[in-house]
Amino acid sequence: LGMQIPMPSIGAIAMGALVAVVVLIFRWLGIFLMVVLLGGGPKLGALATLNLSQVSEFALVICSLGMGFGHINEDTMTIIIWCFAILAIASSYIMGYSLQIYKKA
Repeated sequence: LGMQIPMPSIGAIAMGALVAVVVLIFRWLGIFLMVVLLGGGPKLGALATLNLSQVSEFALVICSLGMGFGHINEDTMTIIIWCFAILAIASSYIMGYSLQIYKKA
């Protein structure tokens, strides 16, 4: 997978950042909403959502297989790689400061 990373372009990085924002929004809609509806409370829902804000490495494997079979193109793989990189870096800080983020929100 590491050898498949093409030369970065501004468009791919921007699209990866946009996909990362969309992932974070849908995490809040999916995880937070389900935890609160199931009686876990807003604190547990927020902390669970913040700690699960990363895209899985499995997404890279699935995209790599899809690219190998011709289902997706190289641009899609590049966007997923940048989204993964952005969220991997951001989620380490988000997890470290999740309680402070919850208290300020």
